[in-house]
Amino acid sequence: MISERGTLSLPFNSVFITYSVSYRNKKLYFSIFNMENFLTITFMIPPFLETILLAIIDFFYGLYPQKTPSIDQLKGAKLVSHRGERDNISVFENTLESIGIAVQNGIWGVEFDIRWTKDLVPIVFHDPTADRVFNKKITIKDQTFLELRENLPLIPSLEEVVEKFGKKIHFLIEIKKEEFPFLEEQKIILKKILSPLEEQSDYHTLTLNPETLPLVDFLKPGTKLLVAELNFKHLLTIVEKENLGGLLGHYLFLGKRTLEKLQIKDQILGTGYVRSKNLFFREVNRGVHWIFSNHAVEVEKMRKELIQKQET
Repeated sequence: MISERGTLSLPFNSVFITYSVSYRNKKLYFSIFNMENFLTITFMIPPFLETILLAIIDFFYGLYPQKTPSIDQLKGAKLVSHRGERDNISVFENTLESIGIAVQNGIWGVEFDIRWTKDLVPIVFHDPTADRVFNKKITIKDQTFLELRENLPLIPSLEEVVEKFGKKIHFLIEIKKEEFPFLEEQKIILKKILSPLEEQSDYHTLTLNPETLPLVDFLKPGTKLLVAELNFKHLLTIVEKENLGGLLGHYLFLGKRTLEKLQIKDQILGTGYVRSKNLFFREVNRGVHWIFSNHAVEVEKMRKELIQKQET
């Protein structure tokens, strides 16, 4: 069971809510406490409601007016295209095309995921199977790279992405949790593919699961970041202890105290997913280093227009 407790500051009238979130038996539970810190209500949030709830939260934060950041803050804002720019209809996530669109539009960084084929080729894909994206009953780890290329030609290898876009956009490479049956060999393969790039200047690695860190133990600690879901306090402890590069997660849960702790050690805080102007302003104003978005081109256009407006 994963369980965290904290305080949320709502975007109006300085309202604070003490909450507890837990994840057990593959179900999300949310508890709210009253002013005396006694439990008032607990409810389970099914997966489809998680999406709706997050959309509602985004809506309200999007409505709440924020101070326009300074021109220096806007110029320093680093936007990350989450899985590239895609609609999964005409342009699919984690493909050369989706990453290329981010590059063409001057986005600072792109996040993508890697998995391994049966013959130990790291490929760029999020899910363990192709059902959701390509509507095909194919399990990635059961395919050789040649089989995958024949069945799912849009899925690129990590090597192809590095060759085509390396040093043109900052890579945020997410290591997915899966078995590493030949760990030492896989490390050698990964290290060779990344060798044309410079750590931290050209790329960082991300993971939701600290147990995957042995795959990238050849990298400097500052190159590796953890991604929090509900376990942000636990992961922050690991980040601080191991002196990792930083912590990423949903903007709602990564607040002022977390940012201050990371800033003391020059570690990175990244949040997502931003689309509206007010939410973008909020994250820039509070000093978030990396701002992830599923609509990075749209947000980048807004950022450039604001810079141009302030310069004239």
